[in-house]
Amino acid sequence: MGRLDASLSRRGDRLAVGLGLVLIVLTAVVYAGVGRLGFVFDDTEYILRNQTLQQGLTLGSLGWALTAMYAANWHPLTWVSHLLDYQLFGLNPAGHHAISAVLHAINVALLFAVLRRLTGSTWRSWFVAALFAVHPLRVESVAWVSERKDVLSLFFGLLTVGAYRRYTAAPGKKRYLVFASLFALGLLSKPMLVTFPFVLLLLDYWPLGRLQPAGSTTPGGISARALFRLAREKAPLLLLSLASCAVTYAAQAAGGALIPGLSPPIGARVANALVSGARYLGMTGWPVDLAAFYPYPLSGHPAWQVAASAALLVSVTALCVAVRRSAPALVVGWLWFLGTLIPVIGLVQVGRQALADRYTYLPHAGLLLLVVWGSAALARKARAAVPLALAGGVAIVALCALAQRQVDTWRDEFSLAGHAVSVTRGNSFMHYNLGVALSAAGRTDEAIAAYREALRIFSAEPDAHYNLAVLLSKRGEQVEAILNYLRALKVQPNDASAHNNLGSLLYRQGRTVEAIDHFRQAVALKPDDAAFRANLQLALDWQRRSGGR
Repeated sequence: MGRLDASLSRRGDRLAVGLGLVLIVLTAVVYAGVGRLGFVFDDTEYILRNQTLQQGLTLGSLGWALTAMYAANWHPLTWVSHLLDYQLFGLNPAGHHAISAVLHAINVALLFAVLRRLTGSTWRSWFVAALFAVHPLRVESVAWVSERKDVLSLFFGLLTVGAYRRYTAAPGKKRYLVFASLFALGLLSKPMLVTFPFVLLLLDYWPLGRLQPAGSTTPGGISARALFRLAREKAPLLLLSLASCAVTYAAQAAGGALIPGLSPPIGARVANALVSGARYLGMTGWPVDLAAFYPYPLSGHPAWQVAASAALLVSVTALCVAVRRSAPALVVGWLWFLGTLIPVIGLVQVGRQALADRYTYLPHAGLLLLVVWGSAALARKARAAVPLALAGGVAIVALCALAQRQVDTWRDEFSLAGHAVSVTRGNSFMHYNLGVALSAAGRTDEAIAAYREALRIFSAEPDAHYNLAVLLSKRGEQVEAILNYLRALKVQPNDASAHNNLGSLLYRQGRTVEAIDHFRQAVALKPDDAAFRANLQLALDWQRRSGGR
C-alpha cells in the first residue's frame, strides 16, 4: 500500500510540474509583446528623470532606495529591483518589461503550487492560476514598469502563504520568523499587503481547519478560543502592517498625493467604494473597455447605482456566509477579495482615479478561488464536470485574446491615452495626457483640441491650462494664452514657469508693470534660474529707460 501511495504521489507531482509549465507558456503567450512597449505614464518620473536610479547599483543608490520617499511612495525593495533593471538594461524599456513579465509568470506558478499544497486539489488550483495568469485585469500591473511593486509584493505574499502552511504543519519560532520575514519583504515592495494577516486567518478557517472546535470534524465550525489564539498569533504581523501604513501615509502626504481640501467627502468616498467593488466584479466577468485611468465622477454616483452596488455586495456576502459549512472556499475567497481591496478602495483617497485595474492584482486571487470552487461545486451537483472543464478552457482562450489586445494599448502614450478616451467618458486626465503626447509629436492643432476637451470636462486643471497657453503663444494667440496662464496660476500660484511665461507675454504687449510683477514672483520662487533673472532685469531696464511705464 505504501508503494502504491508513493507511486501515486510521484505521478501527481509529475502532473503538477507539467501543468505548471503550461501556465508559464500561457503567460508567455499573453505577454510576448511586452518587449515592444515603451515607458509611459509615471515611468517618466520613476525611471527617465530619476537621476539617482540612473547611477545604477551603488552604495549611494542603495541607501537612497532604503530611505527615499520618492514619487509619494516608500517601497525600498521595489526601488532595488529598478536599480537592478537599470544596471542590466539601462534605459532600454524592453528589459524592464521582460523582468515584470517573468515575475508575473513566477507568481502564476507560485499561486498554483501554494493552492495545491493548501487544498490538495490540482485541477481547481490550476484553473485559478490559469485565469489569474491571462485575465486582462492583470495587464496594467505587468505592462506598466512603475507597477513593478504589484508583481514583487505578490511574489513575497505567496511565499509568505507557502511558508505559513509549513509553519502550521509544525509550529516553531524559526518557521514563524521565516514567514514573518517574507511578509515584511512584501510590505517593503508595496504596502498593499497590510491586510494579509487577515488572509492568513481566513486560511486558518479553510483549508487549514485551525479554527475548528477541538474534536470537531465538521467543516465551517469556529472555536472562539481558537480564534483568539490565532488572532494573537498574527499580532506581530499586524504591528508590521500598522508601521507600513504610517510610513505610507507620511510618504503620500509628503509627495502631495493626499490633499485634504481636494479629497471628496466621506459619503462620496463610501459611495465610490461600493460602486467600485461592484464594478470589479463586472470587469472580472466582462473584461472589455479597460482603461489606464478611470475618472472619479465629478458629480458623484447616482443614488440608484450606489444602492444597487451595495445590494450586490451584501447579497454575495450573505450567500457565501450561508453556504460556509458546505462550501467554505466561497466565503474565504470572497472575504480575501474584499479584505485585500480595503487599502485601495478609496476610503482614503489617493490620486484622482475612481478605481484601477492594478488594484485587483492581489484581491483577484481570492475572487477567482471563489469562482472556480463555486463552479466546481455546482458542476458536481449537476453532474456536469466535462462541460464545465470545456467552458473553462474556452474562457481561458478568450481571456488570452483580450489580454493580448490590452497589452498592446500600453505600447506608448498615444495608444494608452487614445484607448482610454475612447472607452471612458469625462476622462479629463487622459485627454490631457493625449494632448501631451500630441504636442511632443509636433501635432499642435490636435494637442490644443485635446487640452481644450480636458478643460471642458474639468476646468481647474492647471497643467492643461499651462500647456494650452504654451501652444497658443507659439501660434501667436497671445490674448487666450494670457488667460490660460492666469487660470493656471489661480489654481497653482507657485508655478514659477507660468509666472515667467506670463510675464514674457505681458512684456511683449507693453504691459511692463504687470510683467515685472510676474517676473519677480518667478525669481522669488526659483532664485537660481538665470533665465528668470535675465527677464526681470530686461523688464526693469526697459521701465527705467521709458520713464516708469
